[in-house]
Amino acid sequence: REGGEARGLSLRPLVDWLEGGANSRPPSTPASAVADARGEAAERLRSLRLDARWGLAGPAWDTLDGEFSAALRAASPDEPVIGNNSVDIRLAGGRLDGEARVAIPSLRFSRRYTAPDWTLDGELLFSGRVRGTLRSPELVGALQAEHLMLFNRSLGWRLREGRIEARFDGRALTIDTIRFAGGDGSMTIKGILRLIDQQPGALRGAKSNLPVEGQLQLEARRLPVPLGPGQRLLLSGLTDLIAAGGELQWRGKLRADEGLIELRSGGVPDLPVDIRIVGEAPARKASAPAAEAVAGWTPRVGAELTIALGEALRVRGGGVDARLGGELTLTGVLPAAPRVRGQVDVREGTFSAYGRRLEISRGVIRFAGELDNPVLDILAMRRDQQVEAGVSVTGSALAPRLRLVSEPDLPDAQKLSWLVLGTGLDDVSNAGQARALSEAALALLGRSDEGLMASLTQRLGIDAVSLGAT
Repeated sequence: REGGEARGLSLRPLVDWLEGGANSRPPSTPASAVADARGEAAERLRSLRLDARWGLAGPAWDTLDGEFSAALRAASPDEPVIGNNSVDIRLAGGRLDGEARVAIPSLRFSRRYTAPDWTLDGELLFSGRVRGTLRSPELVGALQAEHLMLFNRSLGWRLREGRIEARFDGRALTIDTIRFAGGDGSMTIKGILRLIDQQPGALRGAKSNLPVEGQLQLEARRLPVPLGPGQRLLLSGLTDLIAAGGELQWRGKLRADEGLIELRSGGVPDLPVDIRIVGEAPARKASAPAAEAVAGWTPRVGAELTIALGEALRVRGGGVDARLGGELTLTGVLPAAPRVRGQVDVREGTFSAYGRRLEISRGVIRFAGELDNPVLDILAMRRDQQVEAGVSVTGSALAPRLRLVSEPDLPDAQKLSWLVLGTGLDDVSNAGQARALSEAALALLGRSDEGLMASLTQRLGIDAVSLGAT
């Protein structure tokens, strides 16, 4: 029979072994950001102290008899990273029977499992029994967490007032509730997960290889979703997270209760800065687009989601100010390879171009797979004048086709004059207006419409039109 006692034992050798050596931290690169965060948290664990006592007998792990007790504490009473914890276990023929009490007042050390932009904090409590074997231990007891907070610094996204009520029963975890509040909304999770054995080397495979299986139900109620700085989206709905075959699937239906999506754009079509239409107030400069957020670590999730856009989702930027509707189906692997199918309708909106605000009379955006290349069918008109003129946009987002339109139908040169100046070509009376039309024609249609350019030069008495950088 082997017995012994240890007091104030440092966890540094154990953590070094788990980390693969004290000096084996990878270089600081974007690809190793998660590993860097884990290394920092491991340094905190190295400062913990272990008090233990044991008396064991047996030729192998599977046949051990005896008892083991341990208590884990912080090196200093003032250190709140981890609380006092204890385990008292008896072994008979390699089988475990004992009690465990865990009280962790702060989960800040969990940063080793997240990217640097993410912070998780709160209190974790477990009280129950330990059974099974040394090679496959099992827990039976209650898991509780309170005052949970999840925060992403780059997105300014925070979930607060989190709590967990769950029960271990062998290799199964029954989640009675996981609840977080965010803004005026909330997220609730419940379900059952079961721990499964993984084959050696499975983590190096191409799949996610989650060591659990089961199903969780997620209910969102006006939950704020992080899209980036200045963006806002509130979602509600009931979805399921299904863990099976080492992978995670997300299925269900969501609804956008309201939202504001700011488009990042290099600007809208406009007249040259040295041209001003008589009677017009000077245009104000658009604010610079916000810097893109640094993405945190996110697991790979297979998706099959239906998203209804509701009646209060607006999009602004790039000259567009519109309210959207419709329904989309999101599939594929998130976040790496999403696929989108469905249709987005512009319920009402305007498009600003050439110093004018055009009414979007028809706006349909159809997705058939590629997220960044939907099919466009958009008509924006300048209304409330003798001849209503505008622009029709068809084709795809990556290869749009623009066409001038008017009511009643007129030659393109006249359409452009009514669109830009609000008057016909016969009323163009000065060189500034003539140049405005020329610049607008080149900016809108490029050099592809030689007929329009020839008509403009002839009607306006211009010998040649050219556009170059200055």
